[in-house]
Amino acid sequence: MRFLYSARKNIPGTPATGGRTGLLWFAAVCCLCFSGTANGETFDLKRLLDSQKANTTRFMQSLKGQVVPGGSPTQMLTRGENPARAQLAGIRTVVFVSRSMPEQELLKLLTQGAGRRDTVFLYRGWGSGGADKAFEYAETLVRKLPESARKNPPNIMVMPEAFRRYRISHVPALLHQDKGKWYLVQGTPSLDQALTAITGRRFGQRLSRQWAVSEPDQAKIMKQAAARVDWKAQARSAAESVSAQMAGNMDLPVSKGIENRLHIPYMRADFDIRNPKTGMTVYPRGTMFNILAADPLGRRSILALDGRDIRQVRYAQRIIKERPQTLVLYTRLGKLAGTGIPASPLNTSLAQRLSIRTVPTYLQQEGMAFRVVSVHPFD
Repeated sequence: MRFLYSARKNIPGTPATGGRTGLLWFAAVCCLCFSGTANGETFDLKRLLDSQKANTTRFMQSLKGQVVPGGSPTQMLTRGENPARAQLAGIRTVVFVSRSMPEQELLKLLTQGAGRRDTVFLYRGWGSGGADKAFEYAETLVRKLPESARKNPPNIMVMPEAFRRYRISHVPALLHQDKGKWYLVQGTPSLDQALTAITGRRFGQRLSRQWAVSEPDQAKIMKQAAARVDWKAQARSAAESVSAQMAGNMDLPVSKGIENRLHIPYMRADFDIRNPKTGMTVYPRGTMFNILAADPLGRRSILALDGRDIRQVRYAQRIIKERPQTLVLYTRLGKLAGTGIPASPLNTSLAQRLSIRTVPTYLQQEGMAFRVVSVHPFD
């Protein structure tokens, strides 16, 4: 089961009745991108997704120039391929549905679509609230399907543009690609009957009873909501939050002398841990295990420090020079920021797991344990 939101605007309409049509709907996962164009009568999804990606890139570039206090230009959106491409690349049958349909009719079609990777069921929207409502609704439907259908559930997505593009006001309706062309029929007594009508070119009649679509156009709702948001302020707030997190927000006392001890780093498995080669469960969920047990011959080293103390920063530079593989963790970034040393903020749970009580503290793997050495800062 998959849920995907998409939207596109300013597309000329075409009759949503029988006959050849062009499938030009736009698949997107970013609710900020409401525009894009595509022409032709073939299903060129890659081009449409690339258009959406370009819109996202333009939005990112509009934010890159913003500099937060103490920070640098920040990219707020992730680069990369649109996941919709992989999900929709092989789609040949689109079934338009709505909550207004009797549940048994809807479940009947969903059961028929289970396991069909080339078939997708589309809703026009879910109304107010977050997308979690759509997920909850879809999960409720799937739980009502026969067991065989639940094992390989149908694809369920939200695409208001497809409804707008084909002027779908009543459902069910079915769109199908046959011999390289797309055809739309009104009514769907069953998937096979609707597909047979298309391959036989029997158009101009409704194949079954239909119901008016009850969901609103989700693209319009999302666009209205987006218009009320100050995106630049949101971007600044997010950038400031990230900067604050990266600066570190933990305090530990300074080591007063020299402390030398062994620590076995046990942790509880939050999920089943499997051997990547065999797939066998090594540590079931809830098991306490030594994180060094998988590689007792390793030579791991860790250094924890407070970057506001220049003595500790110099200590880190000496350690990195001798053991460049050392993982550096800091309670506060401070002067460590200008050294070029790769480092990450230390948090309370990790400090407890590694038994880091003061700074600076150096950990060196010795078989199944860490040698933990805390020293008073010195020049």
